[in-house]
Amino acid sequence: MPYKIIFVDEQIEEQNEFKAAFADLIRTDVVKVITLLPAEDLDEMIDNICQENPDALVSDWNLNEIKSDLPRCYNVSYYGSDLIEAFLRIREGFPCFIASSYDSDASEATSIKDVNLVYSKDVNIDNHLDNQGKHLTFPQKILLQIQKYKTRITEAEESLEQLCDRKRQGNKLSLKEEDELIRLDSFLERALDATAAIPEEFKKSSNSEQLNNLINSVNELLEKVKNAN
Repeated sequence: MPYKIIFVDEQIEEQNEFKAAFADLIRTDVVKVITLLPAEDLDEMIDNICQENPDALVSDWNLNEIKSDLPRCYNVSYYGSDLIEAFLRIREGFPCFIASSYDSDASEATSIKDVNLVYSKDVNIDNHLDNQGKHLTFPQKILLQIQKYKTRITEAEESLEQLCDRKRQGNKLSLKEEDELIRLDSFLERALDATAAIPEEFKKSSNSEQLNNLINSVNELLEKVKNAN
């Protein structure tokens, strides 16, 4: 199944150029690019993205610059940096990027906590065919980040399942192993929905019953993570 990449931009021409940068990966069924126009409201835009269940999110920075391609004339009440940070508050560590002609402005935006998320459209996307293998192209970076993120999820799932299996078999977990179980559980929770994650300090088990309850909740979480991926 191809990786699903969402690109948000208010100009259809820019959306088409973004797709063109991924032409080889699309043709070989490695990725599927879904382009979305920005919704007027940030919460609505987040809902639209979540419905697509993407593997990566890329957004233009100035989403309110040109309105000719919008379904109706409205002001987009947020920047791409606001969109990315809002999505990361839900899906912590998710592969997110800003591709902008105003990369310096986007990097300096107060809502951006990591300037490494910002890429220049002119350098990283428009010139992807002139790279000649010297550096990773922007599409390659996105693909690599998706793969690394999925590897982290898979490794966390496997480690968590191993700890749970040991507990189910009657083996007593050490304090270090209990802490690792809680850490992995919290990581997967934040990857699925950070807004609903339970703080780790509330998961510390003082007795076997509490640990068993945690393991039961872990089993439910693993099912949700598998369904989300």
